[in-house]
Amino acid sequence: MSNIDNIIADIGNVNQTYDFWIRDENGNIKDDVICGEVIPFLEELKDYEVDMSQDEIKNMIEMWEQKYYPRNHGEEYWANNTYNYGCNIDHDIDYRIVEKDGEAWFAFMVHRLGDVRGNYTDWAVCKFEYFQEIFELDSVIQCKYFGEHYVADVNIFSETYNVYDTDKCEDVGDFYEMEVSDLLESIAEAQKGK
Repeated sequence: MSNIDNIIADIGNVNQTYDFWIRDENGNIKDDVICGEVIPFLEELKDYEVDMSQDEIKNMIEMWEQKYYPRNHGEEYWANNTYNYGCNIDHDIDYRIVEKDGEAWFAFMVHRLGDVRGNYTDWAVCKFEYFQEIFELDSVIQCKYFGEHYVADVNIFSETYNVYDTDKCEDVGDFYEMEVSDLLESIAEAQKGK
């Protein structure tokens, strides 16, 4: 199995084993929760995976950090965690990106559960043609239908998401609530101001 296959199996097991408030008894995101899922993103990443051992990945990341640190957010190296931005995702992603020689290397691990400072999966590495391609994958934006006529476009790398009214064929605005009941209240408040 590839590193990403191992991560998917690990996260799937966590989702089935532990009782998270956002999940139903089958381990699926509840209908009344607005939240993106990491597994569809991981599935799509499999097409870009580079076959490397954990030791090779750790050595590569250590080399990146020695070469690029402290220019953590410079032109060539980015180190981040979706947690730092309150991203709307069921499992946070700790990642490093290096852009060099016309390619973007994406090393990442996924938070399993508990304190975000620890308890991550193994690493995996993907290679893309350019930096932005990572964030252009289809699974980065995930649609969640709710209410009678709304759809939320949840970006797993963003705290907020956009809501669209399918009856009126219009944009409602950007929101960040996780529970549908809270979101519907916020939409009602926003529409009062119009």
